[in-house]
Amino acid sequence: IWVGKFETSHTTLSASRDANNLGCSNNNCANADGLRILPNVESLRWNDVSNFFYVTQSMDNRLKIPGDLHMMKNSEWGATAYLSQSKYGKNSQPKINSNYITGGGDYVLNVAQSTTGNITGIYDMVGNSWEYVMGVLNKSLGKTLFSSLPDEKYYNNYTSETESEACNGGVCYGHGLSEVLSCNNCSFNLNNPYFCRGASSVDPAGSIFSIVPNNGGGSGEFSGFRIVLTPTT
Repeated sequence: IWVGKFETSHTTLSASRDANNLGCSNNNCANADGLRILPNVESLRWNDVSNFFYVTQSMDNRLKIPGDLHMMKNSEWGATAYLSQSKYGKNSQPKINSNYITGGGDYVLNVAQSTTGNITGIYDMVGNSWEYVMGVLNKSLGKTLFSSLPDEKYYNNYTSETESEACNGGVCYGHGLSEVLSCNNCSFNLNNPYFCRGASSVDPAGSIFSIVPNNGGGSGEFSGFRIVLTPTT
């Protein structure tokens, strides 16, 4: 997978505080044209999971990039986090991004925020905003604007409110859940069936493995998202 180097931003909507300002309910949303993955800009927040999902699908359809462009799944977050903690990454926690500006405002100076400890890595995975990922409990719609969930290849479905049993009665190895659980006010249930990862800029104790369950809605300033590309061979 190719992971967006920074949290996703938008040319005109990042500064808006209107809930669900993307207005995306299908795979042909015009606001996808404004999506950007750039340093030193405010990240896009204030949208529910369905808006983030559909705007990414629309970007894929409109740009026709070879491969599958999609909103990051929880398992893909876990894979990226583990790689960061290995000898192939930073091999320690990235430093928190303590504002809502991608790359911390100057990604060249802020290499400690990168997953590799240098400018080649992935930024904003600790701090900036909590990031919605496509991981859901028992296929719940929560407070999203989905009329039905998308194709199952685009999300991880968890089958238990207990993280150690969430993958059909067992541990979801590689997802960064029970095996390295760092959960802020955990209440993973049908009222909060979606995951946000990575902590916010105002959470000094946050880590790359931090988790907070959420209802999937779009009225908060703390939740952004990230784009992933699965290349075609």
